[in-house]
Amino acid sequence: MGAEAALHNRFKEVGRDIMRSLGFNKGQIVEEYGVVIKGKRYIVDLAAFAKTAEDPSGMIIRDYSIAIECGDTSLEKIEALKTRFNDVVHVDVGYVVESYLKVSSQLNKLRMETKSRFEILQVEIGQIRRRIEELEKRIGTR
Repeated sequence: MGAEAALHNRFKEVGRDIMRSLGFNKGQIVEEYGVVIKGKRYIVDLAAFAKTAEDPSGMIIRDYSIAIECGDTSLEKIEALKTRFNDVVHVDVGYVVESYLKVSSQLNKLRMETKSRFEILQVEIGQIRRRIEELEKRIGTR
């Protein structure tokens, strides 16, 4: 398998992960789905359909469909698919890098929040220790 095919397969794995995160199971995900739009035939890398589903924004919609195109895909194809599917996602290098940057940013924010919480706890623990020492002095146990 060439590097391009391996990368395309990896993008399809990402696409399947997206679909699973939306609640689709393996049996609902169709690979290489053929569709004719305005007389032109397209092959969609991944497609999934549901009578009721939660879209990526969290809204529940009926008769939901999603198409995922992986790797190099023309804008014309993406626009055509948008006329047939509720959502169209293009998983390419840009998508993966953007997703990585979002996750990285969220992790950095979480690290900073955790560090801040830890520092606050250290201050609070120090205050509690001083209060315990004061109380022990008052009652004469120190």
